[in-house]
Formats: sequence, C-alpha cells, structure tokens
Amino acid sequence: MDFSIDESNPIEITSLSADPLCFGESTGNIDVEVTGDFPPFNQQWTSINGLDVSGIDLDISDLDADTYTLLVTDDQGCTATTTITLEDPEDLLASLALTEPGCDLSNGEGVATVTGGTIAVDYVYDWSIAGGASIGSTSAQTGMPAGAYVFSVRDDQGCNVSIEFELSDEIGSISAAITDATCFGDT
Repeated sequence: MDFSIDESNPIEITSLSADPLCFGESTGNIDVEVTGDFPPFNQQWTSINGLDVSGIDLDISDLDADTYTLLVTDDQGCTATTTITLEDPEDLLASLALTEPGCDLSNGEGVATVTGGTIAVDYVYDWSIAGGASIGSTSAQTGMPAGAYVFSVRDDQGCNVSIEFELSDEIGSISAAITDATCFGDT
C-alpha cells in the first residue's frame, strides 16, 4: 500500500502600505492579504510606539510613521511574521523675510523660503490680506501697504503651512536730551 503525505502550504502574507501624507500626521495605512491552508488567520499587530491590536482579517489605518509587526497564526497554530515600516515625508517648513513699507506707501515686501514636504514641480503659494482676499501666488510678494497678512504654502499631498504677519509703516520716535549750551570760557 502506497500513500503520500502532502505538505501544507505555508502562511503567506502580502501587504500594501501607504506612508502618512504629511509629517506628523496619522494618515498611513497597511492592507494585508493572508493565505494558507488552515484559516481562519488570527492577526496580531504591534509597533515600536505601542500599537497592540488583534483580530481576523485586520487591516490597520490612521497610522503614524512607525515600524509595524504582524504575527499571523493559523487554525493549526502555525505562524508567520512580517514587518512594515511607514515613514513620514520631510516636514514642510516655511519662513519669511519681510520688508516694512515706507510711511503711507504700498512698498512692503515678503519673500518666502520653503523646504520639505512632497513636491514634484513647485509648491502652491498664497499671500492674502488677513481675513480677506488673495493678493499673490508666488514665493515673493511686493506692493503691500501696512496691515495684517497671511502667507500659506501647500505641497502635492495637501500639507499646509500658514504664517500670519503684520507690516507696519510707523516710524520709530527719536528722543534727545538738550542741555543749555555753554559759551567758551564759561565754567
């Protein structure tokens, strides 16, 4: 009598992950597909930063940048493990170099320096009057009178940085102390 014992197929884990869209946001996700001969497959997710979730057919979302480990156990007690790392994009940062307008003039200027984020060609810029209309859409803005403004920049993922600022055309006061003059020879 001949017989054969077929070896069961091992647990296989296929994953598809997406990093967080913006630095520091919880928008990452991991979708997994688990196959093998002995379902159901219990999934135990853990992470360096403290995630500990278990269940069956469990995809996880709203994730921070972190390293996630999935332990899968089938109905026979066999296990498989995979590790997936989600990374933040570079932080979107902006700074402004401002020039105050002259007295009652509209010659104030702003120049933005922007780094980071996710960008293919260029950032989307907006200069606006605080609480009002947009006045420019490049990295530099001229012709601004004294007043309150908002500069915003957005990257390809929709990550946004806004800076509120105020330009003033006030001239500082000058103070002087005048003492009585003395004539030559007076003591």
